[in-house]
Amino acid sequence: MIKLFILFKAGLIISVLSMLVLPIHAKSVLEGNIEVQPLARFALAKQVPVMAGFDIRARRIVVPAGAKIGEHEHSKRPGIVYVESGVIVEYRGSSQRELKAGDSLVEDATTVHSYKNISDEDCVLIAFDLPAQ
Repeated sequence: MIKLFILFKAGLIISVLSMLVLPIHAKSVLEGNIEVQPLARFALAKQVPVMAGFDIRARRIVVPAGAKIGEHEHSKRPGIVYVESGVIVEYRGSSQRELKAGDSLVEDATTVHSYKNISDEDCVLIAFDLPAQ
């Protein structure tokens, strides 16, 4: 019984620490005065029961001139990004591509990438993804 209590307490501590550390890490990839505006979010299980534990989320991300979204991966959070306005460069490994208004890209489980706004104006991204709850 004591071992079970110790394991429970250790698990609780790890859970609390992960809630404190993960949001900090997630924000640390944003370099510059990047604005992230939540547009919508809801639990997918309400519509698709096999998707229990995941949400669908939409965000508007404003990346000012010169700002960067540092390297991050999507193995547990696939998504699609649409460029609403402006221009931004996406870096994947040794390749890069310029995305402009009207372009979109898929962020699948193999995606590891970063972005940089190399233009003189804001770039506005609309991002849809499937984060865990």
